[in-house]
Amino acid sequence: MSWWSSTWEVDAIHAEFVNRMRHYYATDPSVREVPGAAATFALLRRAGIKVALNTGFSRAVVEVLLARLGWHAPSVIDGEVASDEVPRGRPYPDMIRLLMDRLGIQDPRNVAKVGDTRADLEEGANAGCGLVIGVTTGSFTGEQLRTYPHSHILASVVEVPKILIR
Repeated sequence: MSWWSSTWEVDAIHAEFVNRMRHYYATDPSVREVPGAAATFALLRRAGIKVALNTGFSRAVVEVLLARLGWHAPSVIDGEVASDEVPRGRPYPDMIRLLMDRLGIQDPRNVAKVGDTRADLEEGANAGCGLVIGVTTGSFTGEQLRTYPHSHILASVVEVPKILIR
């Protein structure tokens, strides 16, 4: 097997994976927002807090997810970035920095990174975010998330306004 044929095979496998992911996120009934997430985004935005999303998914998958959830900028969120739009994904700070640039935020201490994985929390710490908030609505428990850099551990994103809105 030559280098070229193995590269082509990897590209073909990846393309099929992305197609399956897009189909799953577009059609599976279990795909829905964390309860209260959109309402939380609205509450934060009414308080003058910008809401932006970043993800380890590629833009092709992100578009399907945002359409499925109805989370579009500028109606529900202020911006989003996918991992294939930056040189390095999590835990590197590239996605946060790109969102900061897009939203006109200069100081990362004015950013609250909220996430449910180790990579999310490390990304927030690596970006120098003022708050790094772990939420246990993903596959990690609070006990597990506490072993990674964080300022707060919460049960859900719906608790975030208690910290950010004063």
